[in-house]
Amino acid sequence: MPENAAPQPPAQKTESFSTKGYTKTQLNLILLGFALSAFVLPLSSMMINVALPAIGATYSVGAHQLGWLTTTSLLAVALFLVPFARLSDIYGRKKIFTIGTIIFLIATIATPSASTYGILVICRVLTGIGLAGVSATSMSLLTHFYEGAERLHAYGIVTATGALGAAVGPAIGGFLVQQYNWQSSFYFIVPFALVSGILVYAFVKGDIRFGKGEPFDWGGSLLYALALLFTLGGLSSLPNTWAIISTIVGIIMIPAFIYYEKRQKYPAMNVKLFSSNKVFAWSNYAVVFIFTATYALSFFLSLYLQSIGNLTSQEAGFIMLSIPAVQIVISPLIGKISKRISQKNITIMGTVLTIIGLICLTTISETTSLALIIIYGILIGAGTIFFILPNTNTLMSSVSAKDYSNVSAITGVFRQSGMVLSMVIAMANIAIFFGTTNTLTPDTYPEFLTAMHVTFIVGIVFAVIAGLLIIFRDREEKKEEKDGKKPVTVNEDEIVKLGPEPVFDI
Repeated sequence: MPENAAPQPPAQKTESFSTKGYTKTQLNLILLGFALSAFVLPLSSMMINVALPAIGATYSVGAHQLGWLTTTSLLAVALFLVPFARLSDIYGRKKIFTIGTIIFLIATIATPSASTYGILVICRVLTGIGLAGVSATSMSLLTHFYEGAERLHAYGIVTATGALGAAVGPAIGGFLVQQYNWQSSFYFIVPFALVSGILVYAFVKGDIRFGKGEPFDWGGSLLYALALLFTLGGLSSLPNTWAIISTIVGIIMIPAFIYYEKRQKYPAMNVKLFSSNKVFAWSNYAVVFIFTATYALSFFLSLYLQSIGNLTSQEAGFIMLSIPAVQIVISPLIGKISKRISQKNITIMGTVLTIIGLICLTTISETTSLALIIIYGILIGAGTIFFILPNTNTLMSSVSAKDYSNVSAITGVFRQSGMVLSMVIAMANIAIFFGTTNTLTPDTYPEFLTAMHVTFIVGIVFAVIAGLLIIFRDREEKKEEKDGKKPVTVNEDEIVKLGPEPVFDI
């Protein structure tokens, strides 16, 4: 510091909501509410996947039509994430979380009573819309209550319950369908979502919003929805001619959406963050690459275990539990680990474990033991969770509190895009080397293994890129801290006072 520079006052400690009149019991109940919402999302998806054959029998529809149940719900989530995030800034994050929960509950209760398959699909679209409202606000709300290692610990608990939902979903769904009927799967979900909504509504005092009176960006929201619908819808249906055209139109619309949003005073998506905040941008790019590298693993392992491995669906599901199981164990511990190891190093360690796991998966043959496959799954499960949690914390900490909802939605869209790209790569390799999953026989096992190996090799490349992005991001983060540009995570000027009143505006 130059000799003539004025002494700087000590940095004021910013307060998170956990210091604003909440007891430990109240905070634990709030955390339980968000954990239950994270548990419901994958539980719903996994249980319904198991119920698809029974649903098809009820409505006399085939596999292609059944695919719309999953596809429409996923698209609805992606399409409504950003608009709901913006609405939460205008009207309140707790309010949108509650509305999303109510929509989800109504749609879930109505689904078993659908008189036709078309109505059933509409119910699933409404379910996706409700999930979007919950997903767009849950992480941004949770972030306000914790800082540093405590925030990582909270993220870990929520992520662990999400992994638990993914792990037990197939088993519970299979049991309910076999012992009762497919309708019971939907009713089983209701109490968890109901308790989640009640806990958050009852114990989060007041509400959080940063845009009272600001207009909603209808034009940007429409452009976003169309660009995403054409792009993801087209990619998921390649190589059909209409899908190629749809993908091209969607890709063209993306820069048009960005151009439009940059010129809006109150945009649906704050795209300027990508140019003004490199830490935020590279963290999100890394999300796309890591999910592109790993998401197709479950698809290939399920086919491998039930064909080459000659296992039943229940046995295959048990083997695949190794991935979410290790995540359940590790997730709550990452906050404590971060006190000894920097978040960047934890993320890099996750990248290395993921790459090692993918390399091991390229060696799978018709004679590979189940024990080795479980070990490879553990490597991938541990690697991805070591990557995702610290990266999410760094990403959320790189922006100010008013951007939490928008950032949560953007990250959700990037994650969803990575999943779609992973499956596009998998299906492209299957089409090139194998043909179609309908002809998976001992004669075609070598071609199937080649398609799987090539997909994992491509995944290794994407995982390496994700690791490099983290390294570059860390350098940028250090530069921003040196220049004094790093935003405060929760600033006294940005947080609403919490009290008995329903809403406190900024």
